[in-house]
Amino acid sequence: MPPTPRLPDSVPKRRIVVDADVARSAGMRRSASDLAARCRDCLDAILDVCHSVVMGDELKRQWRKHKSRYSSLWLVSMTQRGKYREVAGATAAETEFESAAQESAAARKDVHLLIAAVGSDGIVISRDDKARKALAKCCGHILGVADIVWACPEHHVGVVKWLEQGAPSKPEWTLGQGQAT
Repeated sequence: MPPTPRLPDSVPKRRIVVDADVARSAGMRRSASDLAARCRDCLDAILDVCHSVVMGDELKRQWRKHKSRYSSLWLVSMTQRGKYREVAGATAAETEFESAAQESAAARKDVHLLIAAVGSDGIVISRDDKARKALAKCCGHILGVADIVWACPEHHVGVVKWLEQGAPSKPEWTLGQGQAT
């Protein structure tokens, strides 16, 4: 990972949930895949802007299983810089999310992303549009869920720039929108 210029201290530093599908897709610099480059560039922006990555137990298991060589090196860098955070244990909100997610297999599979996002700054970076739609449908009625930003490096234009600007609220990417943009 080449060093990049230090960004101004005025850029907000966010605690961001990064799905294992982004970790799996992030490729080394020599990768010719556009998707690999988009996912890698998102990880680099999180590292360079001084955001933190947030994971709960289930997400850590998924990362161990699906990470690429690049994302593995990235996570080591994040940990060494003190930019890795773990989500606290079970809460009443977690139980409410898991209960609401029972109506959809896609929501059950990725409800841990929602739990981590609510326990941090409400931001998820994921390629899984099916899970996003299912979670919005099943859990959207729960306070705060509609405001969670679900950014997709594969489909959303400008994710890296958005991260470099401090990941401000982007209403068109929130779960409350209920549609991919």
